[in-house]
Amino acid sequence: MINLKLNKKKFNLLLNKDLFLKICLLISSFNICLWFFKKFIFGDREPFWDMIINYCAGQAYINNINPYEYGIGINPLRECLSDFGNMNDGFVYVSTVILVKLSSLFSLFDIEVIKNFWYLISIFSLIVIIFTSKNIYKEKINYYWYSLILFFSFGGIYLFSYLTGNISLLAATIISIGIYFYKKGKINTFCILVCLAATLRPQFFLFILLPFMQEKREYFFKIIIFSFMIISIFLYDFFLNKELFYGFLKGLAYVRSDSWFFTFGDGIGLDAIIDQLPYAIISYFDIYVQPGPSKYSNIIWLILASTFLIGTYVFLRKENNLKKININEECSLALGVIVITACLPRLQMYDLILAIPATYCLGNNLMLKKEKLVSLFGFIILIFMFAVHDLNAPIFIFFTIFLYFYLKNFKKINI
Repeated sequence: MINLKLNKKKFNLLLNKDLFLKICLLISSFNICLWFFKKFIFGDREPFWDMIINYCAGQAYINNINPYEYGIGINPLRECLSDFGNMNDGFVYVSTVILVKLSSLFSLFDIEVIKNFWYLISIFSLIVIIFTSKNIYKEKINYYWYSLILFFSFGGIYLFSYLTGNISLLAATIISIGIYFYKKGKINTFCILVCLAATLRPQFFLFILLPFMQEKREYFFKIIIFSFMIISIFLYDFFLNKELFYGFLKGLAYVRSDSWFFTFGDGIGLDAIIDQLPYAIISYFDIYVQPGPSKYSNIIWLILASTFLIGTYVFLRKENNLKKININEECSLALGVIVITACLPRLQMYDLILAIPATYCLGNNLMLKKEKLVSLFGFIILIFMFAVHDLNAPIFIFFTIFLYFYLKNFKKINI
């Protein structure tokens, strides 16, 4: 009888938490919808600005103009950006050569046709990510609430990704399909899809490490093989079109330059923290140090990112899962996803799409634990997801989760 009362009490407590979280999500969703209507329906904001840049780069390519030939006061996409997107010439093309060639096919059509096509791509991507992630993490929540969670968490990351028209949305969808096949035991399919996504968004190739965190060390040889594959794909243009290839390398360097930093910012990832942290600390002492990227910050990022990735691998080996950190396969996969996401170079909001279902999986599973402190920790993670609208909230949550499992594994904390 006593146990029955205790179980009923725990159920009521969990029900209250779940109700509170749903209220937070609904209020947050309503607020985001108000912002969307104010800016895009009743305001003058136009969506898909990143897609328009790709469209203009494609038009330049079919007209034998190098889209990478930009500089001070020079932008080969200037007229196209102004005509089709009412955008200034500060927007330049820095993506892959493969995407230029792909965009050239779509640039043969009218811009309004391409916008409508992107609407369909975005809807398709949402459906695919909802379906695949729900199966990957074995979520029991119904599709309605799960869709709201993916669409409006962290201030509406998916909505923002949709509005930018950035190719990351499609790349993330491809990787989500790949992870789904990985769960089915089709590792080669996963690797091929990661390589495909990397041709659109090169930093997403880092997700090739995901099975390495869980499989035996033999997977290391697969990483080498598929690394050579993706390098060969990019080197193809080095031999056939050096001008475009060097332009792509120029773009990679430009996004880590002071000019880019002071125009577009530095993203929200680990490298952005490293770039700005010295300035933030020293400014308290009334000493000015210019923030921004440098060769030293790049080295520090490489060291820290390697440390986080290796550390995650150490405590995601299967023999350690149940003994020390006490999480299931779905949660260990989710942990790998958020750590890899946090370590992505030049991380932007639209690169967080895969991390949203992974963070929910971890937060929800922790909240369902019997230990009060662990359950509270999971509850706080979900509150941050549903209610906090801050650019730095996702990366803060990612590293907080990493720290929790680090302490759980190495310090053997009893929470």
